Amino acid sequence: MPATLLPDSLADMSPAHLARLLSRDPPRQGPLLFAGVWAVSAVLGYALLYRGWIPHDAGVLGHAAERVLAGELPHRDFVDVYTGGRAHLNALAFRVLGVSVTTLRLVFFVAYLLWIPTVWYVARTFARPQLAAAVTLLAATLTLPVYAEGMPGWYNLFLATAGVASLLRYLERRHIVWLVLAGVAGGASILFKIVGLYYVAGTLVFFLHLEASEGPTGGTASNTSYRVAALTACAIVSLLALYVVLTGSARVGLIYFALPPLAAVAGVATSVGRSRGRPSIERFSRLLGLALPFAAGVLVPVILFSLPYLGSGSLGTLYEGVFVLPRLRFEFAARDSLPILVFLPAIALVVWVASAPMVRTVRDCLLALVVGGAVLTLVMMSHIDVVYRVVWWTLTSLGPVGAWILVRRTGHGRGTDSGSGALLVLAVFGFCNLVQIPFAAPIYFLYAAPLLLLVSTTLVAHGEPASREWFLFVTIVLIAFSVWRLDTGFLYHLGFRYRAHRQTEALTLERARGIRVRSEEKGELEELVRSLGSLDAGPSVLALPDAPEVYFLTGLRNPTRTLVDFFEDSEDRSRRILSLIDDTGLQVVVLNRRRLLSPPVEGPLLDSLEARFRWSAEVGRFRILWKGPNEPGDTGFIDLSADPSRRRL
Repeated sequence: MPATLLPDSLADMSPAHLARLLSRDPPRQGPLLFAGVWAVSAVLGYALLYRGWIPHDAGVLGHAAERVLAGELPHRDFVDVYTGGRAHLNALAFRVLGVSVTTLRLVFFVAYLLWIPTVWYVARTFARPQLAAAVTLLAATLTLPVYAEGMPGWYNLFLATAGVASLLRYLERRHIVWLVLAGVAGGASILFKIVGLYYVAGTLVFFLHLEASEGPTGGTASNTSYRVAALTACAIVSLLALYVVLTGSARVGLIYFALPPLAAVAGVATSVGRSRGRPSIERFSRLLGLALPFAAGVLVPVILFSLPYLGSGSLGTLYEGVFVLPRLRFEFAARDSLPILVFLPAIALVVWVASAPMVRTVRDCLLALVVGGAVLTLVMMSHIDVVYRVVWWTLTSLGPVGAWILVRRTGHGRGTDSGSGALLVLAVFGFCNLVQIPFAAPIYFLYAAPLLLLVSTTLVAHGEPASREWFLFVTIVLIAFSVWRLDTGFLYHLGFRYRAHRQTEALTLERARGIRVRSEEKGELEELVRSLGSLDAGPSVLALPDAPEVYFLTGLRNPTRTLVDFFEDSEDRSRRILSLIDDTGLQVVVLNRRRLLSPPVEGPLLDSLEARFRWSAEVGRFRILWKGPNEPGDTGFIDLSADPSRRRL
């Protein structure tokens, strides 16, 4: 049999052949595919909207919004963990829909539904409808279905995607309004969390490229400017690699986080080095023409948010809360990243997709079946911890691997189709991926993962047809992994192992009714709220450390300015807590004995608290201390004054 001929039956078995069948474009296929992806994403998102929670996260979001609803300003009246825009949005939702965790989830669900069309638009700019649909669906499965709490990081992602979509629209229409809208997205992102500045930085890098690439060009890729840029980039990467070798693989995050933005900067250096023939004043004016409308858009929401602080003379407090206090996260919330060997599967996958031949011979077909079968087998076996980690690490390592391949295809011409749009997506992802510093928890990778998918889409969009077909195949396989393993698990094991979620019991608490949690967590929280409700606690309760959910679920007032304890001065901690209790006459203190970030209550501080309170009860991870004076109706309390030996339960 000639080697160039392939039996039809064998060809039909090839994943690449199936992908080619999906790549045909019948009339109106794009709108139908988008409608289908949007509907599936909506159904999947709503089905998982009320499943599971991290009490601390819900407590921070809900308690901050409730304080804003009561007329307080973030940072001026209480120490908000984030910039404050999220608290204002949630407070508005509370006013309309009622104070509840389900209200927070509904707001997030609406934002999720609005975000999906922006992902489709960006993906469709570079890819055919089938690939755009697969990428959009995969992006959707990596967000709300994984963790349905409306954390600011999700909103940073949504707004960055909207900004990219606006800038791509600008490349098509060249109307200033799209620059302004892209800036508004950046300003709004900053109001949710200060890391919105990463999107702004990535956009400004893109403007440098756009200004340089759209003027007269000269030289080739080997000109002096390009050589200097390439050598500088290589030197930086070599120094980072040397640092990893000398200090150990725990610092591989330096390479992982540095490579994507460095690749984007190298792409800009390439385009700048190739640009010639215009006076400096003309180039500077062109750059200002891009940056000023964008900057105006950024400033509009920021200025509007700052007006109440300006009126109350508290701009300094806002600045300290947004830019100074977050430095404490580097001390209390730092986390090392992954070993350097995790890059190897990603490199192999990228090389395979980039070099995959068209399936035309028996040999090619057999190779395709073997490799495609291996990929499918990995997903099917991903319930095994080691296999799960290999698949997860491959996904998380695609950023630094793909970035340096993509940068070779940018900066060589004009317009979206010739690289400007690709470098835009790379620059925004590269900088937004820095959200994982200093806390490289798996969920933080997902705050940038959909942008990584869009980077990958630009990587294969103008490559060989076989690369697009294999990328479509890999995307479909990753959708299966995401839905089958990530969405059916929960945050506790994300990125480390697969464990089916146990969040099956619905809370009956007024402020969390319908949220599904683990059975032991349901009993713990409902018993805590019931016990505090049975006491003559007064309007306030002190819950520490790091237990904002106690305030939110009970509706009792927080007598401090803090939501998370490590934002307070640790040296004066004991005196401050005891003085607060003595000066305000607090009747109840709730101790959270499961440490998150802040130091636990123990030693002399715990001794002093027990000396001030008569009654004590254990409720799961919480311990309730109550002054009395009467015996509590709850039989779970013990009298510490009658039996001092039973202190420190």
